[in-house]
Amino acid sequence: MEALAAKNTSVLTIDELERIKGMCSQTNQEQDYRTMRLNERKELAKISSTRVSKWPNTIQAERERKEYERIKKLEDDEIERRRIDAEEEAYQQDLRQKQLDKTNKMFHDNQDMVKALHSKMLLSDVLAE
Repeated sequence: MEALAAKNTSVLTIDELERIKGMCSQTNQEQDYRTMRLNERKELAKISSTRVSKWPNTIQAERERKEYERIKKLEDDEIERRRIDAEEEAYQQDLRQKQLDKTNKMFHDNQDMVKALHSKMLLSDVLAE
């Protein structure tokens, strides 16, 4: 009875103590159960996504295929444009080189020594006939 008289003490029956223990352990069990269910769901989702990724006729697979084809088409177009640009550059370079050659020939032919040589060759051709 002296223990009951103390200010900070309370008396619990065995049933109440078992009920409190059950409530405490129940929250741990619920957490374990929730964690276990969450892990199971993650595993099932992983298995499902692995299976679905191999199916060619799903909406997601069609989207990915269309996106792949669009990117491939863009890359092919870019390669073709680069090829055409390279051909055009080569053609323009050839035109510039021909113009330079023509200008150099005209410059060479307009020199006095070359003019004199040409006139003497023409004179020899005329005399030969």
